[in-house]
Amino acid sequence: MPRPMLVMFSIQAWISVFRGEAEESFPLVLRRLSGGQEIRDVTGLAYWKDNKVVVHPPANPVGVEAFPSFSPKRGMFGPIEITRGCPFACSFCQTSHIFGVQPRHRTVTQIVRQAETLCSKNRRVVVRLLSPNAFSYGSPDGRQLNLTAMSTLLAALRATVSREGRIIFGYYPSEVRPEHVVPETLELLRRFADNDEIVIGAQSGSQRILETCHRSHSVESVLGAVSLARKFGYKVIVDFILGLPGEDAQDVRETIAVMEKVSRLGARIHPHAFVPLPQTAFSAQPPGKIALEVIRALEQLGQRSAIYGEWIEQQRLAHRVYRHLSSQPASDR
Repeated sequence: MPRPMLVMFSIQAWISVFRGEAEESFPLVLRRLSGGQEIRDVTGLAYWKDNKVVVHPPANPVGVEAFPSFSPKRGMFGPIEITRGCPFACSFCQTSHIFGVQPRHRTVTQIVRQAETLCSKNRRVVVRLLSPNAFSYGSPDGRQLNLTAMSTLLAALRATVSREGRIIFGYYPSEVRPEHVVPETLELLRRFADNDEIVIGAQSGSQRILETCHRSHSVESVLGAVSLARKFGYKVIVDFILGLPGEDAQDVRETIAVMEKVSRLGARIHPHAFVPLPQTAFSAQPPGKIALEVIRALEQLGQRSAIYGEWIEQQRLAHRVYRHLSSQPASDR
């Protein structure tokens, strides 16, 4: 690309962003830039014009099969995306708003093909599987388990990477929903995968707040999932979001109690500060204020090495995001 076009791209990219999935629209923008054409009519683009934000409708969801998870030609590798989309649309989360509520699963054939590519580059390969909810693979609605699909995928990957490679499933960069932690899923994990730790999304210890956030699971399911995973021999990390909108003193006490319970079960707590994210139901809410009693509880858990994470820095970030969003008209958020 000629040097002047690189300058043009940097100027236009500075004032333009993509909404939704950009696998098709981003290359289109690059082609137009290389030909000196206008880019601001591209679907899914948002940009500044006359001191106002112009927002086009987001691009249509893409077929995940058409776009591999990494670029072998450029030596760029990462996790293999196995599922895109999430049906739950939790009030604090952008995933459903960016990728839609209908799950789209990559086929076993293509996942295995990408794993084979990794193996060709490194004999002792680590295959990390990326999904909004790892145990939802193959499910038509993302809510019900499809144990046959999960088993087929994991067995095929095990045969591909052999015992010299490692399969990471239900752990970073993914997590699992508590109601999907059942003996059958844990047995598949133990049989085929290599991680000895899983991440469970709890988010709150208050049933009222879980319902406000449209989490569609119970506090009891969180405790049951942690207990069962520990019985299967897994280390467990449990995610909590602190300072969620609408929390009152009772909700705070209930969350502290649940954090203590999962800690006594042997799990570690991964606390997060609530950050209002664009396009979510909570986008206009102020950043979460973490109660003093929560901070004290976290300090006590920290003394037992029962927590980890950057929740203090996230609280600072939350205020920065909120100040920016508050300066924009509601229609532009």
